[in-house]
Amino acid sequence: MTDLDRAIKFKEKLHSLIDLVGDDNILSNQDYVEERNYFVNNYKGSVPKFFENCRTQSDFINQLRIVASGGGSWQARREFIEKSFADFLNFLEFGNSSDYNEATISDNQINIILQKEVFSQGLSDNNFYNYGMG
Repeated sequence: MTDLDRAIKFKEKLHSLIDLVGDDNILSNQDYVEERNYFVNNYKGSVPKFFENCRTQSDFINQLRIVASGGGSWQARREFIEKSFADFLNFLEFGNSSDYNEATISDNQINIILQKEVFSQGLSDNNFYNYGMG
């Protein structure tokens, strides 16, 4: 099984937790922790953002409660999972196509934080560059 297939399978199992019950037959806490740790250890910086704070199945269920509750919450939670995994699945399938981690425009300046992989040598992680406009 490829890591892409593994991530898709994990994402689908997370859908089983949308109702906030957490059927242990589908995704136990042990399975959640093992899969999360596998992806965090192998793809640090590329995994879905919620992996940072959701270290257990219970943490993830609490995150789903924060995402939405009440009427329509099932769909909002499903969309949260789908959107959270979209970039990661694209990364696993196609590789990293972005040339930067973050870009912002403020006060007539473009601020870009470049990835280490952009350069073969000579720059350290998280170098910050300002480009003035005008």
